[in-house]
Amino acid sequence: MRRLPPLNGLRAFEAAARHESFAAAGTELHVTASAVSQQVRALEAWLEVALFVRHARGLALTEAGERYLPELSEAFDRVEQATRVLQSREAGQVLTLNVTPSLGTQWLVPRLWEFNARHPEVDVRIGATERNVDLRREDVDLAVRLGPSREPGVVSELLLRETLAPVCAPALLEGEEALTEPADLGRQRLLHIFDPHPGPRVTGWREWLAMAGAPQVDARSGPRFSVWTLAIMEAVAGRGVALGPFSLVREELRAGRLVAPFAPWLPAGVDYYLAYRADALGNPALAACRDWLHELCARE
Repeated sequence: MRRLPPLNGLRAFEAAARHESFAAAGTELHVTASAVSQQVRALEAWLEVALFVRHARGLALTEAGERYLPELSEAFDRVEQATRVLQSREAGQVLTLNVTPSLGTQWLVPRLWEFNARHPEVDVRIGATERNVDLRREDVDLAVRLGPSREPGVVSELLLRETLAPVCAPALLEGEEALTEPADLGRQRLLHIFDPHPGPRVTGWREWLAMAGAPQVDARSGPRFSVWTLAIMEAVAGRGVALGPFSLVREELRAGRLVAPFAPWLPAGVDYYLAYRADALGNPALAACRDWLHELCARE
C-alpha cells in the first residue's frame, strides 16, 4: 500500500510555491487563501517538515520546500501528460495542419496515410494556403512554410532543404529536338513560378541557366504559375520544362512520369520549416505529428 501525502495539500503547496502567495494559489485552485493555508499546514504536519517561511510580505520556501517543489512539479507534469494522452486516445483529438497547396498535393497528402495508421485517434485537418497563417490568432496547430518564422512565441524548425533542377516528360528526350544539353532549353517552353504573396524569393531559371553554362537561353519566356502543382502538371503532360523542386517532383521522377535531364540540382534559396506555438508542444497530437514529419524528412 502506497503511503502518500494528502493530494489537496500537495496541490496547494505546489500552487502556493509557484505564486509565492496563498491568495494567488487560491484563485488558481478556486478556493480561499485560508483554505490553501490550512491544506499546506496539514501537509507540513503529515510530513513533519516546514515547507514555507511565512512573513508579512508573503511566502518563502524553506530548504526542504526548495528540494520538494521540483520533484513534485515533475510528478504533476507526468500525471498531466498521461491524462492528455489518455483523453486524446479515448475521445480523439483534432489537429489542424497548414501547408502550401503544392506541398500538400505533391508531398504531404500522399504520405499522410502513415501518420493516420500510427495515430488513428488524431483527427487531422489540412488547410492549404500560399500565405503564412498567424499561428497566434488562427485555429492552426502546425504549419509547414517556406522560410523560418519570425513571430514572437512561435517555434520554427528546419524540416526540409529544397533543391531545384529542370524536369520534363521523357518524350522531350527523344526525336530531332531532343534535350541533350542545357543550351537546348532555348527551344523549349520554360515553365515559371511567381508568388503573389510577399516572402522569400525562390531560385529561378536565370540563376539555374547561368550555373549550367547556358546564360544565352532566354529565361523570361514561357508562362507563369502561382503554384508549383500547375507547372508540374504541364511538365508531366509534355508541354514544357519546369524548374522543379525535388520534394515536389520526387514521386513523378520515381514513377518515370518526369525525368531530370541535367545537373546540377541547385539550392532553392528557401527551405521548408515547421512552425508551431511555443506553448503548444504539450499537445500530444501536435508532438506526435511534429516527430513524424521530422522522421519522414530524415528518411527521405
